[in-house]
Amino acid sequence: MPYAQNHYPFENKKTFEDNFPADFIAEGIDQTRGWFYTLLVLSTALFNKPPFKNLICNGLVLASDGNKMSKRKKNYPDPVEVVHKYGADALRLYLINSPVVRGENLRFREEGVRDLLKDVFLPWFNAYRFFVQNVQLHEHGDFGADDQTHALSALGRVLVLIVRLMAPFTPFFCDYVWKNLRKVTGASEESVHYTLLPTSDDSLIDTAVERRVQAMRDCIDLVRVLRERKAIPVKVRSSTNFGFFMLLILFNYN
Repeated sequence: MPYAQNHYPFENKKTFEDNFPADFIAEGIDQTRGWFYTLLVLSTALFNKPPFKNLICNGLVLASDGNKMSKRKKNYPDPVEVVHKYGADALRLYLINSPVVRGENLRFREEGVRDLLKDVFLPWFNAYRFFVQNVQLHEHGDFGADDQTHALSALGRVLVLIVRLMAPFTPFFCDYVWKNLRKVTGASEESVHYTLLPTSDDSLIDTAVERRVQAMRDCIDLVRVLRERKAIPVKVRSSTNFGFFMLLILFNYN
């Protein structure tokens, strides 16, 4: 919304009018009393309408103690070191998943980036690695080939859909996974960023399968509760017969 810099209204009148109001602007919440306010006041006084059609306001990233980040106080980690340590994708996803995107302030914690790497990226990478390793094993054996093909096909499809959906948020990791998966899937696009976002397919929804999977999860949760009550570690084989409880839950779901 540059008024004076284009010498409006004495010059570039058509150029200005063709681009006013702006389609989109974005700034921090502190600009509600600054740039946002000034734009609105000037535009209302001069043209009797707002200077923008859409506005996104983000919150402020504060130090872990809630104070403003300060070079003098050194109350925040070096962002370059955070990227080198955890990766740009982990930092980006941490910020995208924070209150900042809702216009609220964020107390930045390096531990939050670390936890996201551990809880999101590592399981994601392990699923991808499991798929690649089992595809390689599948190529060297025929035992249970049909079941393996169906299972690997389902996992491969899920991985491909996830990287296409997450590519705007974790571009580097998704492109790495995509370039390896395309060797198996035969996709023509060299980069995931050349693909379109996937669309939903309601025909794939199977409520019966969803009920059975939920029953399986309930069984697992129940067994874990019983193990905790008897102080039996998860990795230790138990002589207790949990089959009755599992069958009871499955019967209720079916």
